[in-house]
Amino acid sequence: MATSISGTNIIDQLIDEVPGLGWKFVGTATSGGDIVTTTDPEINKLGSGGVVSTRFDGLFLYIPTGTVGTDQVHSIDNNGLGISAATSTIQTLGNYGATYTSAAMYIMAIHPDVLRRLINDALELEYTDITLPLVEGTDW
Repeated sequence: MATSISGTNIIDQLIDEVPGLGWKFVGTATSGGDIVTTTDPEINKLGSGGVVSTRFDGLFLYIPTGTVGTDQVHSIDNNGLGISAATSTIQTLGNYGATYTSAAMYIMAIHPDVLRRLINDALELEYTDITLPLVEGTDW
């Protein structure tokens, strides 16, 4: 029986194995706003200790449950990271069209669409074994 693997399962595995590819966390975003908040300790740690607020500049905020093409991927804005009382705020370019409460989110070093294309390219290189009978002619 074949096992179904989702795109987020693959991203989770890649994040675990490729240093600097990204971080997964649970966050909240409000419709009409451009701020994501989280109390995730890993994200808070990334922004603490005198780290400049521009740490996430040029990275992408990916919400897999977001509306494809609109809320799914946002670039992180300049000075987009703030830490206050163990709550991180991440400012992105563009407002959200929906509210996401305690949703799984990713900060990624490459755009998720590029990552998907790379995964699809790798899958095209996977070959399947096939057994054909060794019979002359076409009546097998």
